[in-house]
Amino acid sequence: MKFLRMRHEITDAINIKKYPVLTIDLRQPMNGYPDCYSGSKVNVAGGHSKGYEDLLTRCTVQMFGDEPGNERHDEPWMYQKIILSGGCVCLHSSFTMKDILEDIEWSNARTVKAGDTVVVFFQTENACYLRMMKVSDRINPHCSTVAVLVDID
Repeated sequence: MKFLRMRHEITDAINIKKYPVLTIDLRQPMNGYPDCYSGSKVNVAGGHSKGYEDLLTRCTVQMFGDEPGNERHDEPWMYQKIILSGGCVCLHSSFTMKDILEDIEWSNARTVKAGDTVVVFFQTENACYLRMMKVSDRINPHCSTVAVLVDID
């Protein structure tokens, strides 16, 4: 695992926008489930068939404490398996203000593609951690786990 600890490393990664920054708030477990966390929204490019290569898949950064490699519940920033989850799509006949606000929120999300290096920012009550990771080479927009974040040595 590669954590950013030096001031110049953090500055290069965040202030100069060298890498996309994804966030996970460890202060709020996801939907009340202990050791499960949800983070920032991210658009994932790729994985679509020929003619649709420019489509993006909307994902959320997520971690689940019951996954293999995620046994260190006292240090969730050390979890081995962090995923980009696509969720589900529900079509409905009405288009409301809520839909517009959601689309605006998604328009500000970072866009990543297979093989991209990203910085994952973990925030706890008393500390924060910055970890360098890479988006997996395999992108599958047809599964709920669209991509996996893997460690950089």
